Amino acid sequence: MDPRLVKAALNGNVIELQKLLGEDPLVIERGSMAVYLETALHIATMSGQTEFVRKLLKLKPDYATRLDKDGFSAIHLASANGFVETVKELLKFRRELAILKSSNGRTSLHCAAVAGRVQVIRKLNGHNLLRNGLHELILA
Repeated sequence: MDPRLVKAALNGNVIELQKLLGEDPLVIERGSMAVYLETALHIATMSGQTEFVRKLLKLKPDYATRLDKDGFSAIHLASANGFVETVKELLKFRRELAILKSSNGRTSLHCAAVAGRVQVIRKLNGHNLLRNGLHELILA
């Protein structure tokens, strides 16, 4: 992945993203072809860069369900790191992300619970698709 794209994702620099896309319209796609499955969306999500996440979702909607090298999607990472606004943005983009499972069968609710992210748990548990979310977590 282009190191400038990584830096832009880490810093949430949407202007730099636009500049990179102007130089190379395939810069995002090239990054996803690397050996590791980590995308700019994963990086921005781990950094809590909600605006950058919003922009990437518009440009590459399929990244929302893509799993990284550890088997987690963007919503799993945002949940585990306690980034409530990023979780909200991901759910606004596609509400089904609330029930997306990681490669080891965990949902974003599991990730938030393991990390003790109470605000994220409240947001996810209040989501329509997770009416039985806490019940599922207890049984897991």
